[in-house]
Amino acid sequence: MAHPVMPEPEMPKENLVFLRSPDGNFSLPEIAGWADNIAIKLREYGIKPGDRIAITAPNSAQYISLLLAIWQVGAIATPINTRFSAEQILDAITAVGATIFLHSTTTVNSNIPGCMSLNLAEFPGQPSIVDSQKFSFRDWLAKPENHTKLATIIFTSGSSGKPRAAVHSFGNHYFSALGANQNIPFGAGDDCWLLALPLYHVGGLAIVFRAIAGGGAIAIPAPETSLAAAIRSLGVTHISLVATQLFRLLQTDSNIPLLQKMTAILLGGSAIPKQLIAESIRLKLPIHTSYGSTEMSSQITATPQNATAAELSNSGKLLNFRELRIEADGEICVGGKTLFRGYWTNGSCQQPFTADGFFRTGDIGKIDGNGFLHVTGRKNNMFISGGENIQPETIEAALNECPGVRQSLVVPVPDNEFGQRPVAFVETDTPLNEVKILDFLAKKLARFELPLHIFPWPQLPDSGGIKLSRRFFETLAIEKRDEVTNISGKI
Repeated sequence: MAHPVMPEPEMPKENLVFLRSPDGNFSLPEIAGWADNIAIKLREYGIKPGDRIAITAPNSAQYISLLLAIWQVGAIATPINTRFSAEQILDAITAVGATIFLHSTTTVNSNIPGCMSLNLAEFPGQPSIVDSQKFSFRDWLAKPENHTKLATIIFTSGSSGKPRAAVHSFGNHYFSALGANQNIPFGAGDDCWLLALPLYHVGGLAIVFRAIAGGGAIAIPAPETSLAAAIRSLGVTHISLVATQLFRLLQTDSNIPLLQKMTAILLGGSAIPKQLIAESIRLKLPIHTSYGSTEMSSQITATPQNATAAELSNSGKLLNFRELRIEADGEICVGGKTLFRGYWTNGSCQQPFTADGFFRTGDIGKIDGNGFLHVTGRKNNMFISGGENIQPETIEAALNECPGVRQSLVVPVPDNEFGQRPVAFVETDTPLNEVKILDFLAKKLARFELPLHIFPWPQLPDSGGIKLSRRFFETLAIEKRDEVTNISGKI
């Protein structure tokens, strides 16, 4: 399944606001001027084309200028998760063979063999006087001869497993932006997308490329600013959220008019509860559901504007410049101009593709008669209980329909009799009532799919729109199951 190619948009004017931040408002030429000064410093430190530059820092105007500077010198930006431990940061730097490590804190390990470590305070913190005729990154990005050049290495682990280093070209990011902007217009004028996702996440970088390609502005909130406050103060018209973030925004009545005035609310990260979709439609919120991955440079499918409740209950239609097919076993395979170049492994880019150039996502799904994608689960999440195949996402979908359930996650735990049994974690509006939830599930699921235990959602830091780790929940489920066993004497 391939989307028909659409004409590329005209280049927007350069002198419009490109970035709104606590440091001020900046046009793209001003950010480019800032990048020029940083690029001079990078060259002084010996950075050359093809070098990998590792970065760990919070979102900021300087960070975006740094990215443009890295690309200006021909190096490859490697953003690293700010939540990584010192050991994980070292592993990431070693994995890509980074020449230099740039960071915003004095607490990181600065003694890394073969890699220079520098604090971002050593680089220009504000743009200088700008020559409007200087190098235009927007024009450069649109030129076909630059599309094969490598731009980023982004670490991805999905919901479990060791992080893998996904390599993207400028063409990957550019065509991802064009297709996304055709579905959700994001151009010059008043359009402003809140950069609520971190820049080490492909969804965060995608917003930057959408702004460069389409002419819209990016808003970077001050640290510790709430989503509602950022929307209110920065004139945000577009935002990317996970279901939990939208649910929590809707719990405060004064937030609802803010959301109703927005142009687009893009939902992703996991399945969206039907109750939340219904409430959003009732409130006339401009929501879009979507499906994406790091390997496909962010969005793969998304629902169009003014989608119906039935359409919003799935992941939307294939966006332009992407290809998608469903294999005989139900696995979703993807390709096209947004497909990454491969995984950085032992000093080179290894391509884990099929013979005809597609990538096996590991997700299971189907395409309905109207061309909408339905993602039903993940192959490696499935487990066997007493000879029966159990797909956790099937149980989660039923849980999310239960009145009062905000979100859920199901994992297997070892069981002497059945091999494995499902255990659920749920976040609820009121104190957890396991009996009522099980009664509700009994009407929707087979007996072998009913959770052995239902535990309350653990206290976790805000994921910031990043996928939750099923491996973490599996470990926690075993601990809690053992606690119950010790108290009751049985499983």
